Amino acid sequence: MYSHILVPLDGSAWSEYALPHAIEFARVRNARLLLLHVIESPQMEAVVAGPAVAASVPASMILKETQEKEQLQANAYLKRLKAKLESKEGIRCVVLVDKGNPAQCIANAADHFGVDLVIMTSHRRTVLTSLFHRELALDVLRRIKHPVLLVCPTEQQIEKDGHCV
Repeated sequence: MYSHILVPLDGSAWSEYALPHAIEFARVRNARLLLLHVIESPQMEAVVAGPAVAASVPASMILKETQEKEQLQANAYLKRLKAKLESKEGIRCVVLVDKGNPAQCIANAADHFGVDLVIMTSHRRTVLTSLFHRELALDVLRRIKHPVLLVCPTEQQIEKDGHCV
């Protein structure tokens, strides 16, 4: 039990609050971590940089370049994290970058890779985005068949970085 642990990360310090818990579980259980970064499918409205750019460059080209850049950044981030965890902590890691709805990608990765535990930080979205998106942690809980450990930062971290749902 708990030999393959999924840790979804978005590159923020907030999401990395789950890592100490994942590291401890991995040490105790001699488990492997699957570090997952999901690139959300962008809405076309968010891609257009302005009328001048939109007139001269097709939106699909901007979208493709943006996605390629995000893919490279996400891969580099996870590879750095993997190297650190393997060398400093002695934890075996696998990295995965996926594209799409974060909750669905987390559920798909958990099923596909046979994980038996998901450890993630509960995120709070801004007021504006919460109008359009369900809370990620709750969405994951609705979709996933595996145990999920939701990590909430300490009081000091909350005061420094914001609020935890």
